[in-house]
Amino acid sequence: MVESRPRWNWANILTVSRFFLAPIVFWLVLRAESDKGASWWLVITAAAVVLSDAWDGKLARKHQNESRFGAFLDPFADKVVVLGCAACFVAVGRYWWLPVALLWLRDVGISVLRVFYVRRGVSVPARLSAKWKVTLQGAALIAAALPPLKTYDEMHVILIWAAVAITLYTGVLYLKDGWPSSATASNKERKLK
Repeated sequence: MVESRPRWNWANILTVSRFFLAPIVFWLVLRAESDKGASWWLVITAAAVVLSDAWDGKLARKHQNESRFGAFLDPFADKVVVLGCAACFVAVGRYWWLPVALLWLRDVGISVLRVFYVRRGVSVPARLSAKWKVTLQGAALIAAALPPLKTYDEMHVILIWAAVAITLYTGVLYLKDGWPSSATASNKERKLK
């Protein structure tokens, strides 16, 4: 990645737009409490969030604006939207708190682990399974937002638990990928002292 590129390019501005859309998404879920968060306005706003997520990466690659800043910002924006939206669905009774708590614990845990790895000079590339994780989490949230599906409680239970399963699985993979490299880096530090 080239780090001499400016931080504020169109790709990163598009990513930041998700931070501004997130409170609107949360408000729309909470506002539709009588429908367990389902509303067409929520679906439309969520579609804008999904499109911004798809376009920011394409723009960065097309204009060769990929950077560490963008690589950090993009998944962070995704976490804010996904975890915040899931918590709002708990508040309106769509989801039980346990699967959402597991999503939160995994993502916060992996974020802490990333900092640990970075301090040891370890970089863990994303796997394809991370894309599946985001896709399944998004599918669960979009299904919860769709008014025609608001009465299909069993389907929502299955989708959120499926999202939890792949989220925990990718967390284990991330731990497995980074831990040996981190231990090697730590051993090298000890030898230098």
